[in-house]
Amino acid sequence: MAMARCSTAALFVIVFSATALSSTVSGQVTGGRLVGGEAAWNSPAFDYQAWADGITFHIGDELIFQYDIGIHNVVVADSPEAFEQCRITPNYGVYDGGFDRLVMNDPGTYYFMCEYSCLDNMKFKVTPIY
Repeated sequence: MAMARCSTAALFVIVFSATALSSTVSGQVTGGRLVGGEAAWNSPAFDYQAWADGITFHIGDELIFQYDIGIHNVVVADSPEAFEQCRITPNYGVYDGGFDRLVMNDPGTYYFMCEYSCLDNMKFKVTPIY
């Protein structure tokens, strides 16, 4: 799916927070879904694609990426090819705050990966439905 780079702001609503998660139940966090559940976005050995495949995502869903700053980050790849090849540029955004909230506002497939651990398969894609 091709998207114009100028639509980045329309694609995601991003909120950075330094606060700890207040409640986690089966990976569901108040106001969003914690990526990876209890594993969070911290384990290259975790199968994030299997995690994502087990969930039905909807337009407007919020994903929460919680990870160790400087060890992991979140890259939103701009194409299936970039995702498969772990290319970080061009992209729709790179986030490194340790607690990033991304909302999937538009239809289409979203490609998420870690710049530092993508080659270890720390990545997943989702296609939210209405």
